[in-house]
Amino acid sequence: MSSPYKHQLMFSPERYTLMQEANKHPELVKDLIESNRSPDDWGGTVGDIAAYCHIGMEGDYMPHELDKLCAELYFILRKYRQEMEKIYIGGVANDTDKST
Repeated sequence: MSSPYKHQLMFSPERYTLMQEANKHPELVKDLIESNRSPDDWGGTVGDIAAYCHIGMEGDYMPHELDKLCAELYFILRKYRQEMEKIYIGGVANDTDKST
């Protein structure tokens, strides 16, 4: 029996996980909203995320190349978030230690 859905997978797992991680970065989300890109401009959105990660993009990319880049950007964003959490948590802990 065939599926009633013609396109079961609209986004690759790499794109999906990248956007899940991107949503955990308020400044990036603000930049993406302010860019006012069309939802169809996925390459532009990836370019904006890459710029946030200090990675330059040039030229045209095939979908499988964008997927590979999405995976790399996901790990960079996750690392940024983890580093910021360490700084924030460490800073709070240090402030508490100094007051005792």
